[in-house]
Amino acid sequence: MPTSVTPTLASLRNLVKIEARVSGAGNLDTWINALINELLCNYAANNRYFELLSINVIVPTVLNTGAYPLPADFVALRLIRYQEQGTGYIRTLNPRPQFIETARGRRPRWYDVAGDQLVIFNSDDVPANDSLLLDYYRYPATLTDADVFPIPKLVTPVKLEAVRRTLIYNQQLQAAQILKTDAVEHEVRPKMND
Repeated sequence: MPTSVTPTLASLRNLVKIEARVSGAGNLDTWINALINELLCNYAANNRYFELLSINVIVPTVLNTGAYPLPADFVALRLIRYQEQGTGYIRTLNPRPQFIETARGRRPRWYDVAGDQLVIFNSDDVPANDSLLLDYYRYPATLTDADVFPIPKLVTPVKLEAVRRTLIYNQQLQAAQILKTDAVEHEVRPKMND
């Protein structure tokens, strides 16, 4: 029974060059590396893959503060919990409703994402050193030659789309058009109820 090995960026780049029938190094390798990294980021932004899920990222609270910066590699929030330092009690925060009560002196119950900030409500009684526990989907790190491709099920669609764009770059438009539908058909999307 054959086993499947997830390729490194260098081996995936070589497969793209072979299938697109191009040769050379230097600028061509740099261009294909950038293309593969761009395609990986696009797939990560459009879908949620468990390989890119960060769990229990701790954000310490600040006294009476309701806005906290999101991680730099943040794509989408999956779950947020509030943990009290003294008791260790953890509760899930819910998305902010349209009409929010404005009672003062209560621990946070809701959250909202505004730009690159996570905003919690109510924040009048937030003590210092409690924690927000974030589960979020992140962008993948930029791959270098020795890095293993992080999402095995995306190897085929990324390779096909990279070959297609390389053919366009090489002005082989008819061959590129044929590969366009193949790349879309091989895309593997995650289940939406994870």
